[in-house]
Amino acid sequence: MLNLLYLIPFFLPMSLRAEVAAVEEEAKRVKPKANIGFFDSSVCEVTKGCLTKPKGCTPHQNCAYALSYVADNERVYFELLGQVAANTNAYVALGFSDDGLMGGDTVTDCSSLKGEHFVARLSYNPGKSNRQAPLDDNATAQILHTHFAKHSDGTLYCRFSQLIVPPASVQAQFVRPLNMSTHILMSSGVTHSKGLLIHSLNVDSPLFPFSSEGPVPLTKFQLSSDSAWLRTDRVDELSHLLSSANNSTQQPHGAVAEAVHTVAGAEAVHTPAVAEAVPAAASDVSATQGLLVKAHGE
Repeated sequence: MLNLLYLIPFFLPMSLRAEVAAVEEEAKRVKPKANIGFFDSSVCEVTKGCLTKPKGCTPHQNCAYALSYVADNERVYFELLGQVAANTNAYVALGFSDDGLMGGDTVTDCSSLKGEHFVARLSYNPGKSNRQAPLDDNATAQILHTHFAKHSDGTLYCRFSQLIVPPASVQAQFVRPLNMSTHILMSSGVTHSKGLLIHSLNVDSPLFPFSSEGPVPLTKFQLSSDSAWLRTDRVDELSHLLSSANNSTQQPHGAVAEAVHTVAGAEAVHTPAVAEAVPAAASDVSATQGLLVKAHGE
């Protein structure tokens, strides 16, 4: 692991360097195996549940769709992967259905609208259409956290977590509880400025939507203390450190992105505090922002 103290001594005050070192040491302690940024199918049905199309395919190689799920007492943690035809303004969607058919479903999608970063969003299917869930920002932020999102070589891969039991004020037709087994749907397509457009209707296409053979118990597999998901817990601490140094321009901000990459252990992470830590005058700010995707939905 690259030592952060070699990356940031010029723009981080002495009073914070010890804290950087502490974060780095903690990151080493919780560091899981490589490839956390990608779907690891070797532990499917061992430490996490998995669904793929076609069955038995290898994610990032020959899967049209792939899903993994693992839960703790409050949230289900998902990995969702799908082939998409566009580099931006695209989506891969996860539907929770009573019968395995589209209509009356709640949906969590990973999407890009108007050329923005890919993030997880809540929507629902009234009949054969899709609409964004009518929730305020506070409710959405409480229910759904985006942890990681990356588009590469025609594949969109997202990690996000969702409350098992939504707040009592949220109607089940918009966000259903995840503590009951449910049929799983997966689809992909392109977006317009306000949401998702129709998925493939060609039954012979690899991108025709996936429907599980039966109800899936999303809380069957429990999150372990050494889970790869723990790696993202370091992001908030790094955001604090970087925002404390937001008046400095002595160090290239590519180093900031590299520092986040090193300790958080993902290819790209982003919180508002990190964004604020990048001065607008930096020559490589556009490149740095291009590396950042939203984490935790905060």
